[in-house]
Amino acid sequence: MKSKYLIILLLLLSFMTFIGCKENSNPQVEPKSYSLNYATSPGGEVSGGVSQYIPEGMDGESVYAEADSLYEFVSWSDGVTDNPRIDRSVKGNIDVYAIFERVVYEYPLIIINTENSQKITSKENYIGCEISVVSTENPEYEVDNVACKIRGRGNSTWGMPKKPYKLKFEDKINFLNMGKGKEFTLIANYCDKSLLRNYLAFKIGLGMDEAIYTTDVRIVEVVLNNEYLGLYLVCEQNEVKENRVDIATDSDDSYFLELDSRAQEDGLKKGVEYFVLDDKMYVIKYPKTDKFTESDCKKVYDFFSNAYEIIKGNDYNKIKEVIDVDSFASTYIIYEIFNNVDVGFSSWYIYANDGKIGCGPIWDFDISCGNVNYNDEAKKYTNLYAKSRNPWYRNLLKHEEFKLLVKEKLEKYHEMIVNTIIDEIDNCYNYEKYYQKNFEKWDIMGKYVWPNPNEIVTIKTWQGQVDYLKTWLFNSLNFVCKQYGVVK
Repeated sequence: MKSKYLIILLLLLSFMTFIGCKENSNPQVEPKSYSLNYATSPGGEVSGGVSQYIPEGMDGESVYAEADSLYEFVSWSDGVTDNPRIDRSVKGNIDVYAIFERVVYEYPLIIINTENSQKITSKENYIGCEISVVSTENPEYEVDNVACKIRGRGNSTWGMPKKPYKLKFEDKINFLNMGKGKEFTLIANYCDKSLLRNYLAFKIGLGMDEAIYTTDVRIVEVVLNNEYLGLYLVCEQNEVKENRVDIATDSDDSYFLELDSRAQEDGLKKGVEYFVLDDKMYVIKYPKTDKFTESDCKKVYDFFSNAYEIIKGNDYNKIKEVIDVDSFASTYIIYEIFNNVDVGFSSWYIYANDGKIGCGPIWDFDISCGNVNYNDEAKKYTNLYAKSRNPWYRNLLKHEEFKLLVKEKLEKYHEMIVNTIIDEIDNCYNYEKYYQKNFEKWDIMGKYVWPNPNEIVTIKTWQGQVDYLKTWLFNSLNFVCKQYGVVK
């Protein structure tokens, strides 16, 4: 009997052992994990979970590919274009890198072909031409063989190797989306080795919301009769027209003048085409003077002379009746910050709109921001040069009310001015190859070009020229703000 129970006990123990061995034959298996590695390549960097260890079937962490300046993210090396990237339901190891490519920025290309490939030798006589515009970034700019006329322009700049030009289309055209017109200018900026002084001044002027006209502006490449000429500015013509110097042409007291000390040497007739006020010559740009008489010119002279005497007086309320003080304050700020050497000599414009005198448009800033070797006062930013040289500004600034207006506008526009300088310069760096190409054509870096001071002559790179200009402008802005009690 005992042996029977012993046998049964042994059988139970054997069965339990069998069951236990069977259960232990399939032990719990830990899920697999995979490594996820995200690397970078030249032109940018990767941030986030750049190195991960993720269980199978789980989602990875987010990673982001950030491109450097002048580059853009293209894809990951496995073809994935998501950015940021999250790998979901991971089923294997991942080892990829971010791919960046240099951004290709394109300035519009203006192609000019004159009739019979004639050379442009005159500032007075136009010759026929056809103009095409190629622009991969802005297709709306593109035109094909549009009929036009072209001549030279400028004063001292016309004598330089890289010539400025004036365009006159047969029909009104929305050239480079700048508004319909017939006449446009091509500014060469030969003596400005940054190529940006005029451009920045116009951009700041466009950022002011007073009723002052400032030309729109585009940076372009120019090819003339199959010859590459480099980078130019396209600007609107300073003329009395709708969307330009838009004054009431149906008024007997609407005029447009240029302070121009070259009027006599340019052969203009004193007392008909220009007059002299306080030893300054003022050329009458509108109305057209081809049918003017001496009495017509005297009427214009009397009008501006009367206003000039009023600003020399003590009655500021009377001044505001005849002067658009906002336009004078805003243009003054730009001329003062840039230390435009010609502000009291030439290329300074005023107008009368239905009897009230305003100031503008701003113009001609290639010889500014220290780019002059014959005028120490203009070269240094530690001078209120426009105040000292321009009689209209000088007399207005004798009035505390006008000085307060200048202060208010400096406070209002300070951030805009700073941001415009920074943003526009940074944007131009995207097109660096075009500036390098321009100075391969015009090999002037490290060489004297009139009227470069030694500080500019010794700078041998375009980037160095831009850095000089940027530093000069900010130093000047700070100086002008301090003079008018603006704390920034």
